[in-house]
Amino acid sequence: MRDAQKPDHVSLNTLIAWLKEGGVVTSKLTWVMFEDRFVNKEALATKFGQLADLRNGIRHSRAVDEITRKEGEAAVLWFSRVLGKGVRAIQASGSLL
Repeated sequence: MRDAQKPDHVSLNTLIAWLKEGGVVTSKLTWVMFEDRFVNKEALATKFGQLADLRNGIRHSRAVDEITRKEGEAAVLWFSRVLGKGVRAIQASGSLL
């Protein structure tokens, strides 16, 4: 795939939406667009899960235990590192949800 076809910036909210769609990022058909950035499907799926658990707890006004919170925070840090400035801007604006 040419670089022009690969997404330069993907927001955290977009990634969460893709997760809800059933693993669009990690499907065989679309993984080629993302593998340069994420490298490992298993790690990505784990981080998506941790982030989704935290987001869902907060979004649905449920108590979030300390482990879920810390794992979610670690996932945010991981996505920040992998995605770069775009996620840091989301974190700064407080628009994770």
